[in-house]
Amino acid sequence: MRSAYPREWLKALDRAEAMNADIYLPGHTESGPVLRQELAAYHKALRAVVAEAARLYNSGVPVDEAIRRADFGEYASWTLAKSQGPIAVRKVYEEVSGALK
Repeated sequence: MRSAYPREWLKALDRAEAMNADIYLPGHTESGPVLRQELAAYHKALRAVVAEAARLYNSGVPVDEAIRRADFGEYASWTLAKSQGPIAVRKVYEEVSGALK
């Protein structure tokens, strides 16, 4: 999420899933085509990450503490979760606060 607008990303995934295609070709990947089920799983994970960061923000938790406290549940063990989780939390905080331009 380094250069993302998290809620806009979710909307884009909503639109992609609404196409009801069997195979999707992401714009930023070297892995090639993505099956509908893979897109749905990714969408679910992204919703969980955004929801957790927004929950912490709405609870008044400072961003640095939120990074330490974020509970991504089943997604905590995903590849790059440790390096990308803090970026995701910061980006959601920026977006929710209106600082993301």
